[in-house]
Amino acid sequence: MTRNAALHLALATSLWTFGRGFPNLRTVVPNGERVPCREEFGGCEPGVGAEPDLVCPGVGHASCQGASMPLNAFGEDLKEARYAWTTELCQKDSDGDGLTNGQELGDPCCTWSIEQGSMEELDARLLSHPGDPQSVLEEVTMPECEDRGPSGEAEEDMGKFYPRIPEGRKDIFFLQDEPEKVQEFTIKQHDIAAFNTEYIDVSFNFEDEDCPDEGCHIVGLESIVDQGDFLHHYILDGCEQTFPEREIGHADRPRLCSFNLGAWVPGMDIFLLAPDEAGVPIGGKSELQSFQLRVHYNNPDSLAGIKDSSGFRMYYTTKPRQNNLQLFHLLRIVLDPIHRIPAQKERAFVTRSCVIKGLQEPVTIASIGYHAHLLAREMYTDVFRDGEHQHIWGDKYWTFDNQYIEDLMQSNKTLENGDVVQATCVYNSMGQTWSTAFGLTNAQEMCFHSIYYYPQQSGLQCEPLSRGLTGYYMGELEPNEDGSELYINHPPR
Repeated sequence: MTRNAALHLALATSLWTFGRGFPNLRTVVPNGERVPCREEFGGCEPGVGAEPDLVCPGVGHASCQGASMPLNAFGEDLKEARYAWTTELCQKDSDGDGLTNGQELGDPCCTWSIEQGSMEELDARLLSHPGDPQSVLEEVTMPECEDRGPSGEAEEDMGKFYPRIPEGRKDIFFLQDEPEKVQEFTIKQHDIAAFNTEYIDVSFNFEDEDCPDEGCHIVGLESIVDQGDFLHHYILDGCEQTFPEREIGHADRPRLCSFNLGAWVPGMDIFLLAPDEAGVPIGGKSELQSFQLRVHYNNPDSLAGIKDSSGFRMYYTTKPRQNNLQLFHLLRIVLDPIHRIPAQKERAFVTRSCVIKGLQEPVTIASIGYHAHLLAREMYTDVFRDGEHQHIWGDKYWTFDNQYIEDLMQSNKTLENGDVVQATCVYNSMGQTWSTAFGLTNAQEMCFHSIYYYPQQSGLQCEPLSRGLTGYYMGELEPNEDGSELYINHPPR
């Protein structure tokens, strides 16, 4: 392992940070949560309300169970479109049944955009499965369509997910009375190495004389992705020191920086969207004065001559919000020489039970996000307080290709001293003939449960209940077992 890769490993324990809510794959296509499911297709779930009798949670997968490989034809086309509802994807007939994807999903004119959400007024009988050639609409009259993209937007803007503007804000990032500031930070044409895996570190300074002594507040971070086929992920850290001008924007030696600000992974565009009540201090006399971008490239075909100028866009305000926003990892597994995921297991799990300590007052969980690699299928985060079970968040259909972040501000989720937290990653290794280690590459695995909370509490810790050296333990769930009940059915050991 190179020195650079080794330092990335050490720093990866502060890897995945998350802001405000983003969708799973069913919400990036029109009526994705209302797609009908044929029993023969497998993995159907009962529909509710305006949904069909049986719905398909894994619309892009070979089985509607989701989070399973291989993808069906529509799933492959959606992946090729970088998980965006583009005009090309809408007008394509992925499953070859004679109807376009848009016709099957209730958007025959390709006018839908992600901000619109589900078209609940649309009769569910006018929907069919775009990845199942046996799921077809009865003959219906299709409207005359104008030649335009979704919502009349330019095609190049359609790959970005921008959430609806929250009530009380003038746009996605800023409150009504906040001064708006934006800066971009990009790599200066890095020549990607012609081998499988490369790690680089790139430094940037922040400068703004308008920041008050207590600092400006970062309210949003958005990815700028140049070579998306080669960019595996990046980590953004904040630093106290400033860097020489000659080093800015270029691959340079790694630095030890104290503040983990966020990360881009496949499926994310905006990787921090702060709540109304909080932001991340930067500039002025605050501790955060610069950045280091820790980039992982994946070049499995060893192609030469590929140059990358990826980076990030920072939205900030000179009027600090009421609280400082803080990251905390409930579970983080990067490299583990002890545990391995056994082969031929449908629902192998790794989990951590821990007790919240060190708080001066209860804290509010603003958002949560997960990270793992290709075997991961499910995520569960639960809190047990005074004998009562509180489900923080979970996903039965989690997938590496769409690592979203979930807004919890409307759910009133909190942490208090004495809370028992259970954080779990579930893996499907049925396609493996060997056990899988935890490590940095896609052929290995990870497990992260990361929250942003406020107000900032320097003493917050989660003390493990497991007696093992690592503080977490492994096991296997039954086929229909509820993963959120793991603390009860598989107590710490």
